[in-house]
Amino acid sequence: MHSPFEDQGNGKKSHMVIVNTAGRYSLWPAFAEVPPGWAVVLSTTSHASCLAHVEQADLVPPDAAGSGDHTTGSPSAPQELPRDQRPL
Repeated sequence: MHSPFEDQGNGKKSHMVIVNTAGRYSLWPAFAEVPPGWAVVLSTTSHASCLAHVEQADLVPPDAAGSGDHTTGSPSAPQELPRDQRPL
């Protein structure tokens, strides 16, 4: 059985990107409720699109990182959370 956090390999709209107030990003299964303290920055799309969004956000220069607004999708300290740090 696959984890709902992993690519299901079908290219379907299965995930979204969420971010918390600390600027930590996570890919989140579309069927799951967004946990308190997290905001959606990329609506439901494919797993690959979510990864591309997080990777692109990771290219933001450090001096520009502090100016992001997490509720509108402007990245601050983007990264995908390690599996053991993802919200339940």
